[in-house]
Amino acid sequence: MCLIASDTFGISQERRCYVLRVRKCKYCWFDGETLESIGHQFGLDWLQIYMANPHIRTPDVLQPENKVINLGAVYQVRAGDYLTLLGQRFFMSEQQLRRLNPDIPESGAMRSGQRLCVMPPVCDVDCLYGTDCHVY
Repeated sequence: MCLIASDTFGISQERRCYVLRVRKCKYCWFDGETLESIGHQFGLDWLQIYMANPHIRTPDVLQPENKVINLGAVYQVRAGDYLTLLGQRFFMSEQQLRRLNPDIPESGAMRSGQRLCVMPPVCDVDCLYGTDCHVY
């Protein structure tokens, strides 16, 4: 991010650039928000968020000492990954992946090593022998 500041007459101007690093899969909630309202913003179920945050004592009331919560797990993109494949792997829609990862370009192109936030469902998944899974 670069900022340009100048005096009101435009005589002097200074430019400063900064690198902002945003931690993936983290959300700082605001007063009045609930797990349900946060889930709605990101296309998640409140139970998914609750299960990703073992420090939350009760899902009904968010405690001020836990201002930052997890929205999912961080996945590192591998060669050959693409949005549809990742959606199938983690039982997520492309829309859900994009909500959790607004840095994914419109084209959906991802680079190997890129970090994505993923949140597989905690309910509605049936697995046969732990490998053959589907959402019911």
